[in-house]
Amino acid sequence: MLSKTQLQRGFTYIEVVITVLLMGILAGVAAPSYFASIASYQAEMAAKRVVHDLHYARSEAQRSSQSRTVQFSTETNSYTLVGVADVNNSANAFVTSLSKNPFSATLVSASLGGDAVVVFDMYGRPDSDGTIVVQAGSVQKTVELEENGEADVL
Repeated sequence: MLSKTQLQRGFTYIEVVITVLLMGILAGVAAPSYFASIASYQAEMAAKRVVHDLHYARSEAQRSSQSRTVQFSTETNSYTLVGVADVNNSANAFVTSLSKNPFSATLVSASLGGDAVVVFDMYGRPDSDGTIVVQAGSVQKTVELEENGEADVL
């Protein structure tokens, strides 16, 4: 027969409390780093999307031999490729909202030759160079549009 001490198995209340406290401390230490990396990822993805869409507007101008305009709006955290249909629904205009998932970002500024508009001519040359700044959390990323039409994240 087994004695009473041999039948008792499991964790004591003190062991459970200490384990939960340690897990809480570890989570508290890791959480800021985790949220900072999420913000960095969102800002980077928003900036890369702007670069991609600038290249897309440029290539559409060259393909169609017609100018293509990109209008940035800091009020709505979005931009529109004027004269370009949405790739998912050709009846709609091509509008990208940076405040929606997966970006959850803010369009801080768009300085393109004194305004927030860039026009690519039929050869893919922009009417002005400049920068577009996006932000997610406390992380900002800057997109630079060069006078030759190339765009990149700084």
